Amino acid sequence: MCILLLTTSHPDYPAIFLSNRDEFLHRPTQRCQYWEAPNEHILSGRDLARPEKGTWLGVTRTGRIAVLTNFREASSAAAIAEKSRGAVVTSYLTAPTSSTTPKDPETLATCFPDAPAGSESTKAWIHNTLESGELKGVGGFSLVCGTLRPKKDGNLEPLAVISNRTVDRDAGVEASAHWIASGKGETHGLSNSLFDDPWPKVEIGCDRLSEVVAQNLEATSSALSAEEKESDLIERCFAVLSHDTLPKFTEDDTYETEINALVKSVFIPPFDAASERPKTKDTSAAPKAMNGAAATPVNTNGDGAGANTPEATIPAPSSPCGGAATPTPNPFGINPKTALQPPQATGKISKARPASLNVPLANSSQVDHIVATPVRPTYDGERKSETEPEEIEESIRKSPRIYGTQTQTVILVDKTGRLKYVERRLWDEDAKVVPKEQRERVVEFVIEGWEEN
Repeated sequence: MCILLLTTSHPDYPAIFLSNRDEFLHRPTQRCQYWEAPNEHILSGRDLARPEKGTWLGVTRTGRIAVLTNFREASSAAAIAEKSRGAVVTSYLTAPTSSTTPKDPETLATCFPDAPAGSESTKAWIHNTLESGELKGVGGFSLVCGTLRPKKDGNLEPLAVISNRTVDRDAGVEASAHWIASGKGETHGLSNSLFDDPWPKVEIGCDRLSEVVAQNLEATSSALSAEEKESDLIERCFAVLSHDTLPKFTEDDTYETEINALVKSVFIPPFDAASERPKTKDTSAAPKAMNGAAATPVNTNGDGAGANTPEATIPAPSSPCGGAATPTPNPFGINPKTALQPPQATGKISKARPASLNVPLANSSQVDHIVATPVRPTYDGERKSETEPEEIEESIRKSPRIYGTQTQTVILVDKTGRLKYVERRLWDEDAKVVPKEQRERVVEFVIEGWEEN
């Protein structure tokens, strides 16, 4: 169950985004990097288990941002979709100018009566995409999208929050759109429910993010340098993403018990998800996960930007970050031997590179040389990420149902238009802890056109 948190409350950063991707740990996933031509302006991680190579979160050098979460459906049948949810994010990030240019401003004003000024390109994309039928056949999702660009009043252009799971389904995508982050002092969150019906984990995350901003502002009054203050803020943000309030499971817990518990914790430590099928009486031989859950077979398949989570096969969400469930004996539709191989590096990774090398990238071919950086646990106590990944027992690690927070991302946008994208991958595709020197990737660039407004 993925989560997105964002705030406009920090005076030095018009926008801050925090994201956890909760996923089956064995699902093939590409770490953040620039895409291949002709979309080399897009930066994101990508799901590799589907040919669409969708994503759950992405940004462009021109400031477009899109983040998608799955909607928790009422049944496993409802979770099955014809089209990849991750492709919705791709559609927005790759949309040509014609798709984001208002053809009829009066029509847009009617379709989006509550939209504030400065959101014309986002409204145009939503309207044109819906009108083209591109969203038909896509499973339940919520999407935050827009362009990170300042308005004349100093605030950012608003971001849209849309969902195809309001009471009006596709027809409600426009009428029920929410517009956020257009003013200072806003803090919002989104998980696998509707935006205006947040889960406990979202409320917890928003509260802690507000505390983080206040704590960092206190730190700015100290003798810390600008770089140290930013590092302090980033570490505090990762601590929010690592906030673990998940109850410990036992082998007697049902699938439904586990799913209902996931709505209560920002961070999901790895566990071997129970099966939708009733358990047999003899569970003595069943291995236990890190938090005590019993190992059970998988009977679902993932799709789109994220693997199908445990939620997909019962009255619960399908995939947290963009996917549909399809019953299959093979949990991922791929060779299980391949799925258990550690990810192969695509470039040279520095094990001790100074932070000063985190500079804008000239092109996508440089990405693996520039952004692979070690985690810097500069601070102790509350300013350090609260959850350090732990190795998973061998008997549990090979289970295809092992599930938890796989990837964490913090994005900062400062007043000059500098965007800093920090991704931390906690476990690799073999469900092994990613070594500290390879865990973090950092990309920085100045948003194109930021100063034109």
